[in-house]
Amino acid sequence: MLSNELKNKILKDLKKTGIGSELQAGKTIIENGWFFEGTSYYFDEDEKQSRETDFTASVVRDIPSMTLNDGAVVEGEEPIGDLVFSLCGDVKKSEKPWIVLKRHGHEDDLFANHDSLFCSNSAIDTFHLTAHMHEHIQMLGNIEGTNIHEFCKSPNNKPRWFGAFVSACKASEYGLKLFQEDLANFDASRAYSSHFVQPVVILDGDLFLAYLDSEGTTVVEDVEFAHVIFGFRTLAYNRGSYRVDVVRLEALEKYLDYCSEVASEMALYIALENTADNR
Repeated sequence: MLSNELKNKILKDLKKTGIGSELQAGKTIIENGWFFEGTSYYFDEDEKQSRETDFTASVVRDIPSMTLNDGAVVEGEEPIGDLVFSLCGDVKKSEKPWIVLKRHGHEDDLFANHDSLFCSNSAIDTFHLTAHMHEHIQMLGNIEGTNIHEFCKSPNNKPRWFGAFVSACKASEYGLKLFQEDLANFDASRAYSSHFVQPVVILDGDLFLAYLDSEGTTVVEDVEFAHVIFGFRTLAYNRGSYRVDVVRLEALEKYLDYCSEVASEMALYIALENTADNR
């Protein structure tokens, strides 16, 4: 029988280990209309073994049919396919703040060497797709960073964010690989099928942004979520860089709304790029 004493010990343990944070993240994702899967497994190509990731979530968007009519683009009644927009990664609880170091310099070269985790049976260039979505992200005024500092972390301890980012990227690559295998058996003559995977780390804790203002003074401020360009390459993973989103648990609902908008914009872009296709 579950006594009050044991119940309180379990609740304390769930909070301490971060399981409670994972449960809250899953609840928020489901309540916002996304498909959610808790702990799942991926194959680590470096270690040659299965590992687990905390969650995957996805939403589906129709790819509308588009035709040219006297020079104008007209949307048809029936979709020509669908886009699966997925989030994949870890949930971390931290008593110490994570601080995103904001990118300085030419914003338009931020994604120059970054390709989206995207596959499709339509003729979509992932580099052009990435560039288009980067412009859309900038229009939304979202934060872009290049590194994370953990407040008061001992130099002898490995940064927790780094391991979480690596896991999110590897799990996302595995998810994309599975979808690519599915595409091989998909009837491309009937409909388009596309899949985008976004590596994500949900943080149950404080998230701050640090940057230099025009006078060279360091500024620190709150931030709800940020896009971080993460340079990562091994013999098995040679993409070179990833865009990993780090999101405060308290802002997860707002982030999901943002992702829903991005998914819709991506589906529209795919439709417009295939307007001239005589499918």
